[in-house]
This record gives sequence, structure tokens and C-alpha cells, in this order.
Amino acid sequence: MGSVTLNPHWTTRLASDISELRLFAQPGLVLATLEGTGEVAICSGEDGSELSRFTVTGNPSLRPTVYHEETNLLFVPPSEDDVCAVAPESGTIEWSAAGSSTYTTTTDTVVLGGGATLSAYRAETGSRQWEAVLPSEIYRGVTAQNQRLLVEVGEYGDKGLVALDATTGDEEWYYRPGSL
Repeated sequence: MGSVTLNPHWTTRLASDISELRLFAQPGLVLATLEGTGEVAICSGEDGSELSRFTVTGNPSLRPTVYHEETNLLFVPPSEDDVCAVAPESGTIEWSAAGSSTYTTTTDTVVLGGGATLSAYRAETGSRQWEAVLPSEIYRGVTAQNQRLLVEVGEYGDKGLVALDATTGDEEWYYRPGSL
């Protein structure tokens, strides 16, 4: 069996131990939560230099963090109750909203949710476009497809699939196995 030797392209030192890393191929960013500080460092994937840093209340988690290319914003869940939109070059928190997860983005919208609620916000400004209450809690996630959001809801023996209009949040249909 052969072996491969990997050499680092760059190394960097941060002021604190790292508790979590997240890599983004586009736009070439590395995010690192700094142990016990509530800070997230944003570094260049090209040379490792620290571009910016932002601080949140609590213990930030980088999963699920989503990058929105059209606005050049990162959507980071700093706690279990909200998501903030961060400008990677400056570390400025542009806006924040209630939601435990960032599920998906479209050209100008970010979809946040938690429990049995989904909300769509304008990615650039944070103004809420709509909110939808689902038949049961979100199970796995949300997929954007052809102006429609497909949401897996429920758990174990009571799962279903809900289709929402991506621009209005209106329910188009709800399928539960055995419901036909």
C-alpha cells in the first residue's frame, strides 16, 4: 500500500484554542470558533490571514452556517434561538433574526426555521417576507426547487413532506405516507 505526504500550504495562529472549524470553498473562507470566548474568526483560505472577527452571546456553532453569494453574507447560528448575517470582510453583524437553523437560500432570500416554523427573510436587509407554520416539526431540512420549498416534517413513523411556495410561504401540498 502506498502513502501520501501532505505539506501545509499555510499555517496561522489565533489568540485562543479552536473549538470548531468550517471551510467554505466559495468564497475561500475558513471560520473558527474560539474556545470559551463567543468569538468567531474569519480567515482567508488562500493564505490563512485573519480577515475579521465577530463576537456573539453564548457559544456559537458553525453548523449549519450558510454562505449567500449574491449578498456576500454568512448566516451563522450564534445560539439555539437566532441566526445572524455577517459580512466576512469586516465581521459586522448586518442583521439577526429568530431561528435555530439556516435551511436554504435563494437568489435574494434566506430561509430560517426552528421547531415547526419556517420564515423567509430578504438576505440583504433582514426584512421578513413570510412565516409558515408546518403540520409538525422539521425533521431533516429544506430543499429549494423550482420556486418551491420541500420540507421533511415529523419523525419516525409519522413523517411527511410539505411543499411551500418559495415566494409566499403558502402550503401547496402535504404528503404523508398512507394518506392517499
